[in-house]
Amino acid sequence: PLIKMLNDFVPNLPALNKINNKVVFPQQSIVKTLEKGVTIRNDIVHIGAKAPKPETVENVLLAVKDLLWLADYYCGHDWALDFLSEETCKELGL
Repeated sequence: PLIKMLNDFVPNLPALNKINNKVVFPQQSIVKTLEKGVTIRNDIVHIGAKAPKPETVENVLLAVKDLLWLADYYCGHDWALDFLSEETCKELGL
């Protein structure tokens, strides 16, 4: 599962860039929002739940965007941090 990979495996991968000597993903702004997105997706697919509000979809997509920018940064692209949301930057102490 995505959240388990983010929490358990990704921090142990070799990274060219790190934040405070670690590979981390902000729990509130990224991981919790992605957990919500996974739950919404599963509810829609498995029990036929109603589609989420547009604001909810936007929040999940913004979390995905920050996740991808962080992945770019950890792969050695310093410029990727310039594209992170303000909330994610605050959580990372940037």
